[in-house]
Amino acid sequence: MMAESALIMPETALIMAEKALKLAASAVIMDEAAQKLAELPVITAKTSVIMAETAVIMAETALKMAELALKMAESGLIMAESAVKMAESALKMAETALIMAETALIFKKKF
Repeated sequence: MMAESALIMPETALIMAEKALKLAASAVIMDEAAQKLAELPVITAKTSVIMAETAVIMAETALKMAELALKMAESGLIMAESAVKMAESALKMAETALIMAETALIFKKKF
């Protein structure tokens, strides 16, 4: 009986060693998973910072576009004012031409 126990004990020790190795491997895997999980908040924070920076750039771009649109509107207003002045000048020229034509008709009738 002792001989049998002596034979069984090394086998049992071997089985226990295998299980210990499997547990150690599981512990390593769990440690790696824990490290990866710990990195997630950092990655999320970095992503949030990038998104915030992108939002700032977009806001600055929108502001520049608005400023450009305002300048274009101002230029359009100046052009419209110039067009009105040109139209007024053309009207005065037409009035002058009409007066000259009337004067020519008067001279023609007299002479």
